[in-house]
Amino acid sequence: MQGLSFQFKLSFQLSQQVETLNDKITCSNADLKADIERWHKTKRKDFRRIFMAMADRQIQYYQKVCEGVGEIYNTDTHIHFPAELLIYHTC
Repeated sequence: MQGLSFQFKLSFQLSQQVETLNDKITCSNADLKADIERWHKTKRKDFRRIFMAMADRQIQYYQKVCEGVGEIYNTDTHIHFPAELLIYHTC
């Protein structure tokens, strides 16, 4: 009889331990999901900021190029641009 009682107690303790560990897994999974969602939002913001800064730098670069081309084109020097370059000159 004592062996059966011991097995019952052990079985009860194991089932409680399994339930506790399942609760911990559920909490850990929820925390991990929240962390991943937060990381995705941060990643999107970071990429947007990086791409916007890169686009701004490229716009500034092309504005300077257009200003330089305009200055060269408007001077009285004898530099002649090929017609195909002047067609695409949109600055």
